[in-house]
Amino acid sequence: MKIADHRARLTVAIDVSTVLMPLLNAMARHQGAEQGIGARALAEELGMSARRLRHLITLAREEGHAICGHPTSGYYMPTTPEELLTSLGWTVVAPMGVGS
Repeated sequence: MKIADHRARLTVAIDVSTVLMPLLNAMARHQGAEQGIGARALAEELGMSARRLRHLITLAREEGHAICGHPTSGYYMPTTPEELLTSLGWTVVAPMGVGS
């Protein structure tokens, strides 16, 4: 069996929630853009490389966890729909007829 096959089996065997728990616990302290944390600081807080942090954030997002990120505010969990949409690159606009 090749090393890649062993890694694939090991990856499947690891419980994703266990792997993500430290990240999600840290992100619970960073609710809203105003409480965001930079990648370097978050990686240091978690004792991992920035590359590993990015991997875990991608995994968390794939598992359905809303983790936003922006160069000016850092990583954070959104507290409003607007924060989530802004992080996704959407422009938040009022529905037609609202405010007119």
